[in-house]
Amino acid sequence: MPLVTLVPLVLLAACGSADPVDETHRGELTSTDPRHPSDQSSYDEYAFTADKGYTVDVEMSSESFDTFIHIIGPEGEDWQNDDRAGDDWNSRRQFVATSSGTYRVWANSHRPGAEGPYQLRIRTTEAN
Repeated sequence: MPLVTLVPLVLLAACGSADPVDETHRGELTSTDPRHPSDQSSYDEYAFTADKGYTVDVEMSSESFDTFIHIIGPEGEDWQNDDRAGDDWNSRRQFVATSSGTYRVWANSHRPGAEGPYQLRIRTTEAN
């Protein structure tokens, strides 16, 4: 019987190239959610991965409260938005990712104590 030698395989991780994201989340802010450190308002957290140069588009809507989105980048970058336009309660923030990695979105309310259902959409697209 021949002697079989096992050679360990080394798997190399692919560099960069995060897949584009298109996610819709339906959530609800409640009194038991984590609290934003600046004003103690409730928030839910969502994470996604994007490469540097990707266009990021985050949009939040609710019929129950004035929405606020807070996005934290992998190197501490900080993007926020309260209203899409004028008196609109819905929020939208678009930007180009300044670094590759995991981004966190806090689906939040503009005022502490606000609760209710919301919809959050996170989209990323590759740079052209």
